[in-house]
Amino acid sequence: MLILIGGWVGCFGAAVVASTCLIRVGVPFLKSRAERRGPQPDRLTLPESRGGVFDLASVGFWIGFFETLLIFLFIGLGQPTGLGLILAAKGLARKEEIHKDPGYYLLGFLINITIALSFAIIAQRSPEWWPALLSRWP
Repeated sequence: MLILIGGWVGCFGAAVVASTCLIRVGVPFLKSRAERRGPQPDRLTLPESRGGVFDLASVGFWIGFFETLLIFLFIGLGQPTGLGLILAAKGLARKEEIHKDPGYYLLGFLINITIALSFAIIAQRSPEWWPALLSRWP
């Protein structure tokens, strides 16, 4: 049971780190290249954030964190249809920002949901893999 809980917690942590890094570093990089603004700043920041990649004071960080948590809960409970609730809530909450730059928010959402679903499925299926992995260990 402890290995099962550890697998879910580890996969959740990996999903948060991976999606946060891709969204907060990769998306602004792609956006700046597309707009050809010139050289990148030394410190990567987002418009709504004064901090770096893992700025705990940023609302966007916490939205992504809880979005990932909900994805894990829906997959863990066997209710993948609940993912539509996340999309609807995000669309309502960030309606103004989405109209200003729809590509940025759509790409961020797709990155987060893809990474979170991948790690949630790995966490869900890992109990099936443990016996085979442990049997190969001396």
